[in-house]
Amino acid sequence: MTLVSARELVSAAATAGTGIGAFNVIHLETAEGLVRASALAQLPVILQISQNCADYHGGLEPIALATLAAAGRAETPVAVHLDHAERPELVDEAVALGFGSVMFDGGALPYDENVAVTAEVAARARAAGVYVEGELGEVGGKDGAHAPGVRTDPDEARAFVAATGVDALAVAVGSSHAMTDRTASLDLDLIARLRRPSAVPPPTGRTCLSCCTAPPGLPTP
Repeated sequence: MTLVSARELVSAAATAGTGIGAFNVIHLETAEGLVRASALAQLPVILQISQNCADYHGGLEPIALATLAAAGRAETPVAVHLDHAERPELVDEAVALGFGSVMFDGGALPYDENVAVTAEVAARARAAGVYVEGELGEVGGKDGAHAPGVRTDPDEARAFVAATGVDALAVAVGSSHAMTDRTASLDLDLIARLRRPSAVPPPTGRTCLSCCTAPPGLPTP
């Protein structure tokens, strides 16, 4: 097996009724460790490079090429995904570098602006055959959409997906970033409502699994 698109992995997981692990890369050793873990578990994995990670390395290209190379040598299916990019030009760069999937995070923008910019970014990425994820609300924050009681509205999510043409949507369903305990509680009823065919594509409720406890000075999602 080798480098694949997140589209393939997400579609297979949705068909099988399972999940797919997506872990944030911090440096080359992270990518190598995740690829090795994937081989040992004989399970596919998505390697995510965040905007923060790209900035930490002084640009996307160095860490991207290293991660893509590690994925290309994998024994199991591995995808490389651009995570929480708030700059459209970073999404375009990721597409040019060979990412199979990208996320444009316009969650901090006013709704109408988020829709407009996400639609433009998604159109360019999809024209290149790249799987596109959007964000509605501040799912990437440490509080925001992850604050207690805050949840994604299925009707608003449906309208957002229809207006932007994204393939997947980051949603707030009770997961939490930067967890230091196990108090997060997933809203399974809401997940079911979001998962219905009349709602949105298979949701990618964001729970960072790898870099929330990164050492001081290293990037977080």
